[in-house]
Amino acid sequence: MKNKSVFTLMLCVLVVVTSELQTAGMMPYVAQDINVNVGKVGILVTFYALGMALGGPAIVFVLRKTPPKIALVSAMLLYSLLEMLTIAHSSILWLTLFRFLTGSLSGAVFGLALSFAARTAFRAEEIPKDISFVLNGLMIGGIIGMPMSHAIAESVGWRWSFIVLGIVAAIVSGIVWVTLPSLSPANHEEDAEDRKQLRKRSLWVRYGISLLTIGAVYAGFSFFTPVLQEESGFSANTTSLLLLTYGLCTLIGNFAVGAIAQKAATTILFVGHTVVLISMLSIYFLSEVKLTTVVAVLAVGLLGVTMNPALVARVAEVGGTGNMVTSMHTGVITMGVTVGTAISSLVIEKNNGVASYSGLVSVILVVMACLLTVISLRQKDQNV
Repeated sequence: MKNKSVFTLMLCVLVVVTSELQTAGMMPYVAQDINVNVGKVGILVTFYALGMALGGPAIVFVLRKTPPKIALVSAMLLYSLLEMLTIAHSSILWLTLFRFLTGSLSGAVFGLALSFAARTAFRAEEIPKDISFVLNGLMIGGIIGMPMSHAIAESVGWRWSFIVLGIVAAIVSGIVWVTLPSLSPANHEEDAEDRKQLRKRSLWVRYGISLLTIGAVYAGFSFFTPVLQEESGFSANTTSLLLLTYGLCTLIGNFAVGAIAQKAATTILFVGHTVVLISMLSIYFLSEVKLTTVVAVLAVGLLGVTMNPALVARVAEVGGTGNMVTSMHTGVITMGVTVGTAISSLVIEKNNGVASYSGLVSVILVVMACLLTVISLRQKDQNV
């Protein structure tokens, strides 16, 4: 019997991930409209992720004694309002501020949704599978996020992307209220045990692997649009189609990885790291070769961000699935987005806006992720 809550929780994740990716899909349009270069617009992706990383766990901590459904609905409604207010002014400072605020609420929604899935699972052994299903929202968001915002920016202007997502977030918050069961907040003992897990060294090593892995993926992924259009020479319509195909690859990859994450998490990481390494090297050196670039982009779709279920499984193995452990992991993952995108933005800006330099940043981060994964396997104090 399927835990029906996971469908609604997947919608929550889908909305906030779609919003996270919307700026990446319309970078050239925003840059031209507010008269800055593409590298500077990349900062908007960075600050959204920074909000998820820092603000998300903080909001979850404040709401830890609030009934989960009320906390999730409140976060979604405020998220909806701020998403639409983002377009009230077109300065880079205003956009950056509101991307940080919506990112903070996004991180809270993400963490609350995963924790809710864990609490409503019928049996403990079904928790990873239910969380993996909720993470399909991450992949579907990848399918529609960049192509949708790119298509909207091309047809009616980039501001409409924020209006559409704000309305959708409000609708999803209503669905949450109607369909999810009412749960009590974590009791004192559960809360204390959850926070105790955060003192484990082995947990923080695995957090670090998640940060570097996702950082490596997003260092390149956030700049796929300018790479495809400005360096590979694809048209705007073809770029939208390629981004849609990339998203389909992430969905396929997530289903495959989610099915085996519990049994082969470490193997998945090593294979995924290798694929990202080869793909981003190809983009760095051969971005003008259309076929090579397309193959590299789709390969990252299949085994890039789709490593998420394996990362979640490895963290849950040593830290459990409590609110703070889960939300902190969400924050760490999005800090990876922040680090990867920020470094790529700076490197691209220092190299005359050439977006393929993001591939070099990605390669460096994925090598570091591989090394830390090896270190985690050599640890003997797994329960410390």
